[in-house]
Amino acid sequence: MTEKVANTINKALRGKTDNEKMKKLGEKYKRPSNINNLQTARLEPVLWVQVKNGTKSIDANRQKLIAALNLTLLPIVKALEELHLNKTNSGDKLAEYVGDAFRIAAGQICAINNERRESVKRKLTSKFKPLCQVATTSATNLLGDDFGEQINALDANKDIKMTNKNPQNIIKTRNITK
Repeated sequence: MTEKVANTINKALRGKTDNEKMKKLGEKYKRPSNINNLQTARLEPVLWVQVKNGTKSIDANRQKLIAALNLTLLPIVKALEELHLNKTNSGDKLAEYVGDAFRIAAGQICAINNERRESVKRKLTSKFKPLCQVATTSATNLLGDDFGEQINALDANKDIKMTNKNPQNIIKTRNITK
């Protein structure tokens, strides 16, 4: 690494975050509508009310971290698209580096979502822990796209009911923390 680049990176990583610059970058890089997975998945409301405030606070912090990583990925995605549109020999190495950066950041988002799921799972009653077994987080739901089907399977116990197979429409028929 050249000394100039190393100094710039070291200075940037030791300084304070300029919130105004971050806000402007957030406005500059908007998630493309055809890339759904570059957004922060939310914990389903029926489970959010089940977890303690400390867990909610930790999860909220992780959501902020994922949002920051998603913002990090947006210029990388744009660079990858440019590189694929304008392939040259010198661009091959650059495409490799940018692709690696994308894979690293994307891997961290997956790891954080897995930790979020495990953290929530530890705080739920045993009855609701099976809802946290999903292997893949969806773009919008921490516990996957089939959360409605999962919760309906628990409905057989008559502890909760689901209307319109939508987690936001949960009707509690009994205290689900028992």
